[in-house]
Amino acid sequence: MSRRPGNPARRLADGGSLPFAGSMHSKSRSSPLLSIGLVVVGAILLIGYCYSGSGGHISNREALSKTEGGVSCTLEVQRAIPILKKAYGDSMRKVLHVGPDTCSAVSSLLKEEDTEAWGVEPYDLDDVSANCKSLVRKGLVRVADIKFPLPYRPKSFSLVIVSDALDYLSPKYLNKTLPELARVAADGLVVFSGAPGQQRVKVTELSKFGRPPNGCDLPPFDPVRFLQTFRDTSIGFVGDSLNRNMFVSLFCSLKRVSSDVKKWRPAGADRGFTFLLYNLTIAYHRTNLLARYGRWSANANGGELESLGYKEGYRVDVDIPEGTWADAPSFHDVLIFNTGHWWWAPSKFDPVKSPMLFFEKNQPLIPPVLPAVGLDKVLKHMILFVERRMRPGGIKLFRTQSPRHFEGGDWDQGGSCPRLRPLSTEKVEELFSLKNNGTNVESRLVNQHLFKALKGSTFHVLDVTHLSEFRADAHPATAGGKKHDDCMHWCLPGITDIWNDLFIMHLNIIKARN
Repeated sequence: MSRRPGNPARRLADGGSLPFAGSMHSKSRSSPLLSIGLVVVGAILLIGYCYSGSGGHISNREALSKTEGGVSCTLEVQRAIPILKKAYGDSMRKVLHVGPDTCSAVSSLLKEEDTEAWGVEPYDLDDVSANCKSLVRKGLVRVADIKFPLPYRPKSFSLVIVSDALDYLSPKYLNKTLPELARVAADGLVVFSGAPGQQRVKVTELSKFGRPPNGCDLPPFDPVRFLQTFRDTSIGFVGDSLNRNMFVSLFCSLKRVSSDVKKWRPAGADRGFTFLLYNLTIAYHRTNLLARYGRWSANANGGELESLGYKEGYRVDVDIPEGTWADAPSFHDVLIFNTGHWWWAPSKFDPVKSPMLFFEKNQPLIPPVLPAVGLDKVLKHMILFVERRMRPGGIKLFRTQSPRHFEGGDWDQGGSCPRLRPLSTEKVEELFSLKNNGTNVESRLVNQHLFKALKGSTFHVLDVTHLSEFRADAHPATAGGKKHDDCMHWCLPGITDIWNDLFIMHLNIIKARN
């Protein structure tokens, strides 16, 4: 599977609240002095326009378009069109607008005489108007991730206008995106940023764009450096098939730079590899519930469960780890755990035909408890078990729940994941909010139990849930080779590579601190 482009990183820029309207020119066919003159005139007119009114503030604040508690420049772009025409003249023949609500800007530009216009929407086009759908069908408006090269030839447009699209890029991506925007502009690049007289949109109010990551400009993963840093180290992934997904991602990255590998299964692992030049071992220990479990059938001689009418089900010993990983804490230097998907799996643990029956100290819990209570007990016992058995100086992490993206039903009810773009913040809340109690609510339910159990422990938390909730486009879906859409596991390369970026950053920080 090829990597699908990710959602743009949207970190708020630091600094003052005053906006700017800037102009940046690519090489022009006209003379340099003329180009510079146009830039200066355009910049002065735009700045004067944005700050018209007393005290440097815009006089008609109601004219600004609101975005969930913030302010958008889209209407300001439309109102600035006459000024842009005066400043740029013939350069307004072919215009590209880049920014949210680009359909409105393109529609306004198309009304101008002798002006052709196109638009790039850097986020999502959800619940759009009929006019916007028409522009998309005609190829005038498209959705594109502006962190990646734009699908246009050099100097395809006489003028490129950008509004509200750069504020949320980190410096790393801003330095890549600005030259790319200039590349497709023949005569000029005009940037609207922020809003006149308004504070930047507060982080807590960024509904449309999502919550910006906090200091999350991760350096690229360097597999050689990782192998050198963690020489003579053993790392164990313990959990369900989503932790296997993460394990395979790391293995593929390391195998690319070090092919001298020994395959083996340390400490009961399902699979494992040692990179011989570095004596670095990584292994995956499969366990669905962390605790030991197996089929249970009623005893002919009777018992407490039998007296309550139970005939069969699954016995789960909340205080006994599954044998596949019981020796892992005393073997590995680093362990990363997960559990969750199997706890809300009625197709496996049918609450009527084959319920989960919890045992503690070899005795059934009477009255029988629900899976949510059983999960709390398992987490409590397994955390204590690992903390007692972990080798001295060992590092313990627990990964939060990986979200699923089934729409139209669960996996066995015809559910699918056909999306080709990351979700908007509103759609994420619709699919995952606990209030809606939808098909994919398990991720946040599991995390509630997880955070409660880990409080006060010596485990580090690797939180990947919310960033992964946006990536409905990153599952194998029909390409998973199954009879149904696979909207639970992830394509590789893909989101699990980002999990490992975060995992390795955690390890580096912990190692430096220790």
